[in-house]
Amino acid sequence: MPRLVLPPAMSPEVSRVHDVLGNRARTTIIRYLAINGPASVTELAEELQAHREAVYVHTRLLEQIGVISSTFREGGVHNATYWQLHEDKVKELQDVLARYLAGN
Repeated sequence: MPRLVLPPAMSPEVSRVHDVLGNRARTTIIRYLAINGPASVTELAEELQAHREAVYVHTRLLEQIGVISSTFREGGVHNATYWQLHEDKVKELQDVLARYLAGN
């Protein structure tokens, strides 16, 4: 099935929001972090039942747009990067999409 072109009424901002929120893996990551707080890629991979490498791709994209950020934690034998949700940015993306859907 061919990909739809950008509709005339859809701004690049709305298109970017749709690309982020229109992906099941990314919305699952956002939801998991909202409910559970910071999590490692391993924890997110278990939740998504996906390989860590695949989850890492999604977390990097979410980080690039400011939805999540990473912190490195030293834990004795296990060091890990933990991802934290920025709820204010999620709200901003929701508002952009809601305005578009309402015709504004």
